[in-house]
Amino acid sequence: MKDIGFALVPSPEWKLPILLYHIAPGQESVSGKGKDCGMGTSYMWVGFYLTADISKIH
Repeated sequence: MKDIGFALVPSPEWKLPILLYHIAPGQESVSGKGKDCGMGTSYMWVGFYLTADISKIH
Protein backbone atom coordinates (compact mmCIF):
# COMPACT_ATOMS: atom_id res chain seq x y z
CA MET A 1 0.00 0.00 0.00
CA LYS A 2 2.85 2.37 0.79
CA ASP A 3 4.17 1.73 -2.72
CA ILE A 4 1.06 3.43 -4.12
CA GLY A 5 1.76 6.55 -2.08
CA PHE A 6 5.43 6.64 -3.04
CA ALA A 7 4.59 6.13 -6.72
CA LEU A 8 2.01 8.92 -6.65
CA VAL A 9 4.39 11.36 -4.92
CA PRO A 10 7.97 10.80 -6.15
CA SER A 11 9.30 13.89 -4.32
CA PRO A 12 11.62 12.87 -1.42
CA GLU A 13 9.89 15.28 0.98
CA TRP A 14 6.61 13.41 0.50
CA LYS A 15 8.07 10.21 1.97
CA LEU A 16 8.29 11.77 5.45
CA PRO A 17 4.53 12.33 6.02
CA ILE A 18 3.72 8.92 4.56
CA LEU A 19 6.20 7.21 6.90
CA LEU A 20 4.94 9.21 9.88
CA TYR A 21 1.38 8.10 9.11
CA HIS A 22 2.53 4.49 8.85
CA ILE A 23 4.22 4.74 12.27
CA ALA A 24 1.19 6.44 13.85
CA PRO A 25 -1.91 4.71 12.39
CA GLY A 26 -3.95 6.57 15.02
CA GLN A 27 -4.06 9.55 12.61
CA GLU A 28 -6.30 7.44 10.39
CA SER A 29 -9.24 9.39 11.85
CA VAL A 30 -7.86 12.53 10.15
CA SER A 31 -8.75 11.09 6.76
CA GLY A 32 -12.40 10.13 7.17
CA LYS A 33 -12.88 9.25 3.50
CA GLY A 34 -9.61 7.33 3.53
CA LYS A 35 -11.10 4.57 5.69
CA ASP A 36 -13.93 3.98 3.23
CA CYS A 37 -11.61 3.92 0.21
CA GLY A 38 -9.01 1.72 1.90
CA MET A 39 -5.63 2.06 3.59
CA GLY A 40 -3.93 2.82 0.26
CA THR A 41 -6.11 5.89 -0.21
CA SER A 42 -5.61 6.89 3.42
CA TYR A 43 -1.85 6.96 2.97
CA MET A 44 -2.07 9.15 -0.13
CA TRP A 45 -4.75 11.41 1.37
CA VAL A 46 -2.76 12.01 4.54
CA GLY A 47 0.39 12.48 2.45
CA PHE A 48 -1.27 15.24 0.44
CA TYR A 49 -2.74 16.84 3.59
CA LEU A 50 0.52 16.90 5.56
CA THR A 51 2.59 17.93 2.55
CA ALA A 52 0.25 20.89 1.94
CA ASP A 53 0.82 22.07 5.52
CA ILE A 54 4.60 21.66 5.17
CA SER A 55 4.50 23.80 2.03
CA LYS A 56 2.85 26.62 4.00
CA ILE A 57 5.69 26.54 6.53
CA HIS A 58 8.25 26.95 3.75
